[in-house]
Amino acid sequence: MSSGSVDGVLLARRQEQQFHATYLSLPGYMRLNVRVLALGMSVAASLAYLLRSGSPVLPADVILKGLSVTLLGVVALRASRAFLAAALLLSSVGDVLLELDRSYFLLGLAAFLTSHLLYTTLFVRHRAELSPASRQLVWPALLACYGVGFGIWLTPSLGELRVPVFCYIAALVAMVATSSRANYRSRWVFLGALLFLASDSLLGTGRFKLQIPGSGSLIWITYYLGQCAIALGVLAETPVTPSRDGPALQAGR
Repeated sequence: MSSGSVDGVLLARRQEQQFHATYLSLPGYMRLNVRVLALGMSVAASLAYLLRSGSPVLPADVILKGLSVTLLGVVALRASRAFLAAALLLSSVGDVLLELDRSYFLLGLAAFLTSHLLYTTLFVRHRAELSPASRQLVWPALLACYGVGFGIWLTPSLGELRVPVFCYIAALVAMVATSSRANYRSRWVFLGALLFLASDSLLGTGRFKLQIPGSGSLIWITYYLGQCAIALGVLAETPVTPSRDGPALQAGR
């Protein structure tokens, strides 16, 4: 092979390397940009919906409310976090149903209940250990007591909704309790679950017991921040390395 041919081959290889360095890194860069864009749009939709709090419901309100959590679900879906994405998207369905009409209350409740079951599955798959020490069961015990007490307090006002509301409270408490035992590096996931509990407690109190002035804004703030904290806490995790002491788990699956 002549020197000219060798130089041509080397030049072609250098050009190929430059092409790979320039263009094959774009998907990762674009994925990052898409995530930031989706999160920014989610926050913007949430703030716009919050500003409309207390006003007569318009079609735009339903869209804004739905987009707020749907966009978080899109981020989770692009990150291949199946359980997280499904839980967020079902929550968004519940948001839209509850915003559309009070007659869709049971359908919205069912969507959120299913969302809590998915969250619970996710947190159980990421549990800290199989045999927790008794002191590590303090939060689950306190949450169980709260759920029972809250249900008893609501009971006289529930009427025919008693069974579905009790089932929902049980699913909500289970979600928060399992988040307290999940093995995440940060406490954002547990904090988010607690905010979710606070939001639903305010919502249940306002619907079945007594109206709290200004609760509409507080319900949305605690709910949205709770969903964000759960989503970002799970997305921040890296896959857990398989070990002989337990099954191989992935943080977001």
